[in-house]
Amino acid sequence: MRQDVILVMFSGVDWNLPPARQQYLAKALSRYCRVVFLDGGRDGRFRITHFNPSAGVTVVRGLACLLTALDRRRAGRMVYLVARRALARFAHNGQRVVYWGMENSARLDRFIQHDLLVYDCIDPCFSSLESELQEFDRREQQLLREADVVFATADALAEKCRQSRVEVLLLNNACAPEDYTPELVAAAPRPAWWPSSGQPVAAYLGSLDWRFDFEAARAAALGNQEVEFIFAGRKLQFNRPAIEQLDALPNVTCPGSLSVEEGRYVAGHCDVGLIPFTPGAMNDCINPVKMYMYALLGKPVVGTAVRELTARPDIAITGDGPEGFAAAVKEGLSRKQDPAYVGHLQEWARSNTWDHRAETAWEVLQQHLAGSQK
Repeated sequence: MRQDVILVMFSGVDWNLPPARQQYLAKALSRYCRVVFLDGGRDGRFRITHFNPSAGVTVVRGLACLLTALDRRRAGRMVYLVARRALARFAHNGQRVVYWGMENSARLDRFIQHDLLVYDCIDPCFSSLESELQEFDRREQQLLREADVVFATADALAEKCRQSRVEVLLLNNACAPEDYTPELVAAAPRPAWWPSSGQPVAAYLGSLDWRFDFEAARAAALGNQEVEFIFAGRKLQFNRPAIEQLDALPNVTCPGSLSVEEGRYVAGHCDVGLIPFTPGAMNDCINPVKMYMYALLGKPVVGTAVRELTARPDIAITGDGPEGFAAAVKEGLSRKQDPAYVGHLQEWARSNTWDHRAETAWEVLQQHLAGSQK
C-alpha cells in the first residue's frame, strides 16, 4: 500500500446501503492506498463522525452534508476551512490526494484540495425534463474539462463523454465473489414468502423504478405460468398501481426491498436471473451489476434488449419486446441444464471482479500521479 497517496471518494450514497459500485471499489482500491469515503448521510446536525468498515477504508459521515449546506448558504472560505480541518486527521502533510467523484451536482472536489481529479461516470441523467437534462449535461461537460482521469461504466456513457474529451476509459461494473461464497449462500435464511410450489424460480433483484419494464415482466409471467417469478426491490409510490397489478398474478411475488441475506438466498436459489429494463437510451447506459452476480452464481442471465446485454450474447439471453422477453425466460431455463454455458458464465464472472477493476484503475492513477510529478 502506498502511504504517500490517499483517495477521497464521494458519490452521494450512504455506505450502509446495500453495497454497489461505490463501496466495492472503495474496498478494492484500499489494497493500494488509504481510502476516505465521504458518506452521503449524517448522524446529527453539523456532526461529523467516522468509522472503519475495513482496514484500509475510513467512512466519514456528516461532512458531505455540511459542505453542501455551507455552499448553499454561500459561506465562502469557511467551506474550504471546514473541509481541510475535517480531513486533516486522515490526510497527512506530504500525502498526495486523489479525489474520485461519481456525481456532477455537489462537486465536493471544489472544496477539497487534491492533486488528481477523477470523474467516474456511472449513470445517465434519469430525468425526462429537458431543462434538467440540459443542466445535467452542462455540469458534466464542465467536469469532463476539469478532470484528470475519466472512467465510464458503459459503452454508451463512454461515447457520450468522448464528445467532450478524447481520453475516456471504460471501467465496467463487476462482481464480488466474497459476498456469494457457497458457505454464505448456504447460511442465508429462506424468506417466509419464498414460493412453496416447487416450480422453477426466475428472480429479479433491483428496484421497481423508472428503469423497470412492467409490461415485459407481466408478459413473462403470463407466458410462463409454470414458473414462479420474484420481482424484488424498492417499491416507488408512483409505480404502485403497476406493482400491485403485477403482484396480483398467481405466479408472481413482489416482496419489496430485501436484506443482504434475503438477496443472497434469492440469488443463490433461483434458476434464472432477470434484468427486465425498459429498452431505450437511458437504460442503454446501464452496465448492470446484477449481470455479473447472476453469472457468478451460474444463473442464466435473461433480459430485455438493452445495449449492455445485447452486446454480450454469450452471457445474456435477450428478447425484443414483452413477448420476446417471455420467450427468453424459456430459453434461459433450458440453458440452465447446459454445463458448458453455466461454466462459461462463472468463468467470465470470475475474470470480472472488483479487484480486477481496482487493479486497472490503480495502474491509470499511478501513471497520472507519476506524470504530474515531472
